[in-house]
Amino acid sequence: MARIVTGERGKAGRAISPIIPYNGAVSLSPRMLRLAPWFIGAGGLLLFTLGLDDRDFIHLEARFALFAQEMLRHGVSPFPTTYGEPYPDYPATGTILIDLFSLAAGRVTTLSAVLPTAAAAAMTLVFTYLIGALHSRRWGFYAVLLELSTYQFLAAARSVSLDPFVAMVTAGCFYLAYSAALLDQPGRLWLMPFGLSLGFAMRGPIGLILPAAPVIVFFLIERRWSRLAFMSALSLGLLVVWTAGLLAAARAQGGEAFVREVIHQEAIGRMAEATRHPPVYFYPVHALGAFSLSFPVAVLMAASAWGMLVRPATIEWRLARHLAAWIVVITAGLSIPSKQEIRYLLPIVPAAALLAAALLADAPASSRLQRVRQWVIRLFLLMPWIGVVAVVAACSLPRVRALLPDRAHPSLVAVLLGGIAVITLVGRQRARDDVIRDAVTVALGVTAFVAVTILIVEPVAIELNSVTPFVDQVRSRRPAAAPIAFYKIEPDSSDIKFMAALDEPIRPLFIQTVSELASQAPDAVVIAARDNFDALPPEVKARVHLVAEGRIARSHCVAFSIEMRGETLSPPAAVD
Repeated sequence: MARIVTGERGKAGRAISPIIPYNGAVSLSPRMLRLAPWFIGAGGLLLFTLGLDDRDFIHLEARFALFAQEMLRHGVSPFPTTYGEPYPDYPATGTILIDLFSLAAGRVTTLSAVLPTAAAAAMTLVFTYLIGALHSRRWGFYAVLLELSTYQFLAAARSVSLDPFVAMVTAGCFYLAYSAALLDQPGRLWLMPFGLSLGFAMRGPIGLILPAAPVIVFFLIERRWSRLAFMSALSLGLLVVWTAGLLAAARAQGGEAFVREVIHQEAIGRMAEATRHPPVYFYPVHALGAFSLSFPVAVLMAASAWGMLVRPATIEWRLARHLAAWIVVITAGLSIPSKQEIRYLLPIVPAAALLAAALLADAPASSRLQRVRQWVIRLFLLMPWIGVVAVVAACSLPRVRALLPDRAHPSLVAVLLGGIAVITLVGRQRARDDVIRDAVTVALGVTAFVAVTILIVEPVAIELNSVTPFVDQVRSRRPAAAPIAFYKIEPDSSDIKFMAALDEPIRPLFIQTVSELASQAPDAVVIAARDNFDALPPEVKARVHLVAEGRIARSHCVAFSIEMRGETLSPPAAVD
């Protein structure tokens, strides 16, 4: 960040032009430019799919798994379906990609479902590297490492999610805009419509708006008025055209009622769905934890060099200013709707990683930034040891140890982390200079972070949200072709996790009252939360045949059938 290129104040004696100058000072090896992105993309894809087997679909994964299962059975449609009914919140593009990867196996597996997300996350790493490498290979290298050490990014890359696609498109569009200005290659901007269209296809309007915002702000800050007008008109035009197409597809698939649902889910519902608007600090505060380490380090970097971001003296600091603006505009924009989820903020991760990496790429000129840099390096140095202490302490607690599945090997992880810590110390002693020493420290610290996340945190999360044992019990004891009903379980909740794990072409029933149990077939299997099951009237429980008992995620549930013997139940109104 301390280097000054030709055409900047202090070396050429003149101020920076509003148009970013590029006078050949940024020198990159053609071979590096060709091979490094490929290595980063392939390595990222391997890391994001490493160890994936036919595990449970947890959290939102179950919804997308059910989407893909139904599309495999019934064919492609503009919107995915649940139980044959179109789902209004997402276009079907992501589901189609999952189905394409699932064709070889003939069914939806964890690997086939995660592959599209993993590929998008790997491409995000590539674009992040390319943005930083326009100035320094070290900058791009550190940015990739910091991105991998961002928990929410790593977790999303190894799950089924659409948000990594928005992050990929955002990073790609910014790379196109920034490199076009830096290298004076405006022809690159003609690729922008394809990127924005891809974002819309994957995530709807928000998938176009979020990538467009940092690019528009970039041209605004650089005072490129013609390109600002072009980008604004392009984004608005694409938004109108694709939204009209989305609503036409909704009308063709589900009629006018479904069109209203899509409008509500994609616009009105996001703006005014919650009864109470989250506080304005929701995203900044929660991002400090969910997007650590990149976001906290980026905030620390910006706070320590506020003056240099406001009045940048070098071209590198000008990029840092644009990265800060990228973070601010997306965070501020997402804070307007009442519906807020921390995963929506994933598109800021490339900017946060690049801004934080600027602190590590070169020795800062400011003494304050030098101290901050030393703190960050020490944190990465201690990370393997912190991991060892955390794993040993957690496994010494019986309740934690009971949660660890067979796939987690805490003793092996502790030994691995200890080995990484020793290698870090040896590498620092034998490194030829400070640059290599710091790079080794950060790389091995990130390795420790990734190892703990994949080998300990991820298996525990899967075990806590497991549904397979319960589903296997029901599958083995349920009569062939018997119907399934959910008692006092609302649609699009625990039922999704159960049906995705069951993977059978069944349309379940949803019942709310005890009297509705009388209308169920004698062999019907009813799923209920344990509390609601225990609250059944005694005369009903006397006829219950318990089929299975287990967990759907963290809810204790039972499966049962009722022998009605031709009688009609009339429970008290208070019970219903």
